[in-house]
Amino acid sequence: MSSRSQLAYIYKWWYNSLLIFSVSTCRDCGLYDAVVLTKKLINQEQEIQKQMAEFRQQVTEFMGQLKMTQ
Repeated sequence: MSSRSQLAYIYKWWYNSLLIFSVSTCRDCGLYDAVVLTKKLINQEQEIQKQMAEFRQQVTEFMGQLKMTQ
């Protein structure tokens, strides 16, 4: 095992341990809810960005069609 893969393994173990600890110990203190809410907000932000990109594309197509009719 190379030192890089060892480091990746250690980091992954540490992150998973921290996540398990956080979820198991902080359900009552609100940290778990904050993590869940943050994930939801990130997902909503990504959806908004996607919708904005689609809207920009539609506007660009519409403007192109408008120029063609003039």
